Amino acid sequence: MIEVYGLKPVKFHWYPSVVMDPVFKMDYSESIEIKKFCNRLIDEFNKVGIKNPSGGDVRHDNKIVFECLVNGRTVMYGFKDWQFSVGFGVMTLTY
Repeated sequence: MIEVYGLKPVKFHWYPSVVMDPVFKMDYSESIEIKKFCNRLIDEFNKVGIKNPSGGDVRHDNKIVFECLVNGRTVMYGFKDWQFSVGFGVMTLTY
């Protein structure tokens, strides 16, 4: 089980967003634990009322980033093309 203590949701970066300069990344196409962690992030963000930019609930998609505070530090958790990434910056493309 993936546990992150002291996690507080800050902002949801909708498609297309990616973690910049990740310090950790891995393929999660067959990882139940990372899928569960993504669902936990979605639940935490929805529970505190953070919405996606179109106003709907946060949900899983490709190229999304969850911006969180973890023990007072900003941490990004991203999901892109079956890659799970953790880092400290985010790039969001706008049209």
